Amino acid sequence: MKVLVVAGVPFELGAMPRRAWEGVTFGVAGPGRGRAIRLSSLLKAERPDAVLGVGFCGALLEGIPPLQVAVPEAVGDGRLWLPLDPEALGLGRLKDGLLVSVPHVVATREEKAELGRRTGAIFVDMESFWWCRAAQREGVPFAVLRVVLDGANDPLPVWRRPATLVRLPSLARSAYAARRRLQDLVLSVLHALAAEPRAGGGRPRRAREGADLN
Repeated sequence: MKVLVVAGVPFELGAMPRRAWEGVTFGVAGPGRGRAIRLSSLLKAERPDAVLGVGFCGALLEGIPPLQVAVPEAVGDGRLWLPLDPEALGLGRLKDGLLVSVPHVVATREEKAELGRRTGAIFVDMESFWWCRAAQREGVPFAVLRVVLDGANDPLPVWRRPATLVRLPSLARSAYAARRRLQDLVLSVLHALAAEPRAGGGRPRRAREGADLN
């Protein structure tokens, strides 16, 4: 079993022990829609049996707090929706809701609320939809495991609105906390998969129910 764990930026992978896992490759595809080309190159080079897209996301639904785990059942761009395959990596019992990928930062409460109403999504990021398309073109199961960085009512600092930049220190603290949470989640998935006996085929087996993913 070969698994490709891909993130948008190196910070999201943090200090994960990337060389300690047999059959697991860590890659950085870069943020945004255009970086799906990078993932396509990784897929052709590594030929994994499954891809796990990891990183941070925003919440579009009130009541979803920062640091909550996000394992969506489908990902889209607001027009087209693609089913994900969390079962391939033992994450089926955690799947919940839709994730929409957009090519820009959704910064304000109003923007988040409008995007959620328009698409029905409860999570937002800037990569997963295009990663999923790249994986599906190669016939590789793809799942998403993200950690909520900002809630629906948490506005993000943006350079075009200088008054919002006072939030940068608190966002940085939140990002480090989210990275620690993400690292723990990813390592739990890998530990659980490593504990399974090797399957005869290329498709990963389900993780054990004992994996600590909550």
